[in-house]
Amino acid sequence: WSPAFPFAVGTQWYDPFQGEIIGHTDAVLMRFNQENKAIRWGTFYGAGNSTQLWAQTKARKVAVGKDSKGAGQYVFVTGSTNCQDFSVFRNPFSLFSLAHIEAFVGGIHRLWVGAFRKLDGRRDWVTTHGQEFGNTWSEHGLAIDLDVDGLLVVGGNVEHPQYGAIDFPLATPSGAWSRDEGGAFFIVFDEFYEIQWSTLFAQRSPFSAIRDLRIVDTEGQPKHFWMTGTTTSWFAYPGSAPMDVVPPSGSG
Repeated sequence: WSPAFPFAVGTQWYDPFQGEIIGHTDAVLMRFNQENKAIRWGTFYGAGNSTQLWAQTKARKVAVGKDSKGAGQYVFVTGSTNCQDFSVFRNPFSLFSLAHIEAFVGGIHRLWVGAFRKLDGRRDWVTTHGQEFGNTWSEHGLAIDLDVDGLLVVGGNVEHPQYGAIDFPLATPSGAWSRDEGGAFFIVFDEFYEIQWSTLFAQRSPFSAIRDLRIVDTEGQPKHFWMTGTTTSWFAYPGSAPMDVVPPSGSG
């Protein structure tokens, strides 16, 4: 939230760089030189032009592309925002030309996820995800991972201050596990960065969250992802289904 963010002498700035903070809190993304740890580039990211004290955009976790081309040119970021004029973008001349893109269309807070070029910090894709046409619950991005093929997975938690239903936008591939209730969630994006699979997860509670995850690719087997986080029955909403606990196949 500082108006005097400490950029080093000689730092270069690239669109959509903002010289001064826009909202009360903006996300910050920086790259440091490996040799001397100087800031190579850095930028704020958040609202379009909001100046209200309540305007907050937060970055929670990053994932760095691993392949030698394609997604390997990017760093991916996730977090949450309550800025109704949050800046979404999709570069039609990049590998995100068909990527999911959704402006702030509802929710108290919405998840945001974006891809920024490692070389210079330029954005090629930023979108939000969350409640549509209402303002009864929030969605926060807390975990993100990217595998060598560019498969992207994001997880986090949802907050609901009321007892009503959470109209989380589900996407369920044929045969995939799905649940329309819970306090945590995950979203899997396909090779075009469109949403392939999204679902709620764990006990419906403000303490339920996916806080870290990893994609695992074992030769000759389908991709899996591992996740960890928190859940509780102590402060669960009445009638909330417990977390699904599944024993390993063949176990007692």
